[in-house]
Amino acid sequence: MKTLILSTSILALTGATAFAGGTADPVQEPAPVYTAPTPQLTDWTGGYVGLGYSMYSGDLDYSNPGGGSFDLDDSNGANIFGGYLFQSGNIVYGGELAYYDTGDQNVEGVAGASMDNVLDLSGRVGYAIDNVQFYALAGYSMGEFSQGGADEDLDGWNYGLGVEYLVSDQFSVGLQYTGRELEGDNPAVAGQEIDMNHNSVSLRAAFRF
Repeated sequence: MKTLILSTSILALTGATAFAGGTADPVQEPAPVYTAPTPQLTDWTGGYVGLGYSMYSGDLDYSNPGGGSFDLDDSNGANIFGGYLFQSGNIVYGGELAYYDTGDQNVEGVAGASMDNVLDLSGRVGYAIDNVQFYALAGYSMGEFSQGGADEDLDGWNYGLGVEYLVSDQFSVGLQYTGRELEGDNPAVAGQEIDMNHNSVSLRAAFRF
């Protein structure tokens, strides 16, 4: 009899507990929060080397004695360049060394006078939007000028603008304008100085590493 009473009590208690639990309010789970993925910036950091093809123009002034202003012939030629870039957010900056073969660019109206080549050392800073980078540059230039069978180095500063497109992680193409303000002595006339404005527009292709 005691066993029956005990069993009945346990069953009653279990049923009451189940009933009480069944009447409790369901637990509300918090709604999932959607977080948009952070866009990944294209990485321009690293070294590069490349080849280009340039079109050249310009003019120069000879100081007295026998001074005058003359245009440089339009010419074209290849160039080679290399540099290294760093990146902070969308800002890309670095330095570059470039050598230009000007194709013996003649001075109009002056026999035997020509601009033979140019070497540029430039710093550059740009703004990257995904695979495209717009940049400005400035630095130092030195060019070899020939007249009367003698050579002389002209030097000065350079400036320019460019745009570059990353075709892949290791290959880019671009277009760049560079202006140069150069000066030096005329190797053919003692005491005569040269002030030159020299410009180039270059189509460029680079391998990045």
